[in-house]
Amino acid sequence: AVEIWVLLLSFMCVWPESVSIQRGNHEDRLLNMDAHCGGFYQEVMRKYEMVIRGKPNGEGGLIYEKFARIFARLPLATIVDKRVFVIHGGLSRNPAGGFLRMLRMHKKRAPEIPGVTPSATAADLAY
Repeated sequence: AVEIWVLLLSFMCVWPESVSIQRGNHEDRLLNMDAHCGGFYQEVMRKYEMVIRGKPNGEGGLIYEKFARIFARLPLATIVDKRVFVIHGGLSRNPAGGFLRMLRMHKKRAPEIPGVTPSATAADLAY
């Protein structure tokens, strides 16, 4: 997974108009910390955290934090060629028109996916 992300991010740097990545549930910090739901945090720590003289060197945590910051900036939704609406998950279960309101509201959203609430529109998009 780490190597796949590095490859995809490299493609985005070389061909920024050709590569787009959506934020989904596996780009959520809490989900990454859960070994039963992907375990990205554990993978990074296993691969990059070294123990020197009995103490962790902190590199794994720094690398994970860089990924978490990248994930927090990935878009929840994208429109391709002004015609195709792309999301990772599904449209909200909230019937009160919450979806469009949520898109407008989240132009400058918090870095983490909001918690599950009765109107959990942003979480619906990611999951």
